[in-house]
Amino acid sequence: MQQYAKPGDSIPTILLDEALKEGYFAFNRQDGETLSFKIKYDNGSWEYKLEK
Repeated sequence: MQQYAKPGDSIPTILLDEALKEGYFAFNRQDGETLSFKIKYDNGSWEYKLEK
């Protein structure tokens, strides 16, 4: 995830389902761009994919 982070980004928002296994992670950039990632907990680690 650090490869996407830049100085000045907002504090990320994390939304998870009731089982705390899937959801979304998003933050805003100073220029107004929003990055959103679909996240999933599987086998002891989090997987994520940038949503366009």
